[in-house]
Amino acid sequence: MFSPRSRPHVAFLTFPFGSHASCLFTLARALVAAVPFADFSFFNTARSNSGLLRSSTPSGLPSNLRTYDVADGLPEEGPLLPLPEEVRLFLEMTPGNFLEAMAAAEGEFGKVSCVIADAILPFASDVAAEKSASWVVVWVCGTTSLAAHIYTDQLRQKVGVNDQGRANDLVDFIPGLESVLVRDLPEEIFFGDTKSSTATLLHRMGQELPRANCVVLAHFAVGTYFTHCGWNSVLEAIAGGVPLLCRPIFADNHLNARAVSHDWKIGLVFEGGVVEKKEMVNALNVILKGDAGKKMRENVNKLKTMALQAVMPGGSTVHNFDVLGKMIHGSQGS
Repeated sequence: MFSPRSRPHVAFLTFPFGSHASCLFTLARALVAAVPFADFSFFNTARSNSGLLRSSTPSGLPSNLRTYDVADGLPEEGPLLPLPEEVRLFLEMTPGNFLEAMAAAEGEFGKVSCVIADAILPFASDVAAEKSASWVVVWVCGTTSLAAHIYTDQLRQKVGVNDQGRANDLVDFIPGLESVLVRDLPEEIFFGDTKSSTATLLHRMGQELPRANCVVLAHFAVGTYFTHCGWNSVLEAIAGGVPLLCRPIFADNHLNARAVSHDWKIGLVFEGGVVEKKEMVNALNVILKGDAGKKMRENVNKLKTMALQAVMPGGSTVHNFDVLGKMIHGSQGS
C-alpha cells in the first residue's frame, strides 16, 4: 500500500479543441477505476473542463481524480474567435499555463510521476523530463496521419514543398502509406504555410514522439454514415457496422477517407466542394441498393468483429490498457 506522499501521481495534459479532451478524459476515468491506488490530475481549459464535467456521472468525480483549469489566452470579453485563432492564443500560453496549474496539483497530490499528454503538446516531453516522470503520449487520430507527421522530413525531401504537380503521386515509399496520395496528407506537410505555428507544432511533435515511454492510440471501441471522416467518426461507424459516406475537410480527414474507400473498402468519398443532390442520391443508391454496398457492409462488419475482439478479455486493447496500468503502478511519487 502506498503512503499518501508516495502514491503515483498521474498528470493528464490536454489539447482543449475538438474531441481531443474528451478522449483523454475517458482514458483518465478508466484508469482511475483500474488503478485506485494512484492520484490523477486533469489539466484543461475552464471552458473545456466545464463541458466534460456537465456530461460526467451525477455522483461526480472519484476522490483521486481532480480537474484543474489552465489559461486559454482568450480575452475575457468580446466576440467568439475563429478556431485557428483560439488555438494560436492557447499555444502561446503553453507550457507556462500547464506548469502553473501542475504546481498547484503537486501541492495536493505530491510530485508528478507520470505525464499522459495529447501528442499535439510535444512540450510535455520536457515537462516529464524535468520531473523525472514517465511520458505517455495519446494520439487520438488515425495511424496513417501519425506516420505522416513522424516522416514529415522524409516526405518533404522526396516530394518537395508546394509542388502541386506531385499532388496525385503515391506515397509508396513510407510504410503504411502505400495507397495514399500526396494530396491526401495533412496540408501543413506539403502545401500552404509550412512554417505556420500549427505546421511547426506538428513537425516538432513528429520529432519528439520516438522519445515517449509509451504511445497510446485511441481506439474504441442506419444504412450509412455521412461524415467529415474524423477518426472518432470512422471508429463509431466501424463499431456500428455501418458503411460511410465521406466528405473530408482538413487535417487527417483525407487520409482517413483514403483508408475507408481504398484500403478497407467500407465507404465512398465525395471529392471537391459542395455535395450536390444528384451526387448524394447516386452514392446512397450504391451503398443501400447495389452489390458494392453489400460488399462494403460485409467488410465493415469484419472490422467490427476485430474491434470487438480487441476490447474483450485477452484482446489487444485490454492488454495495452493493462500495460499502461502497470506502468503507472511502477511510477512512484515523492
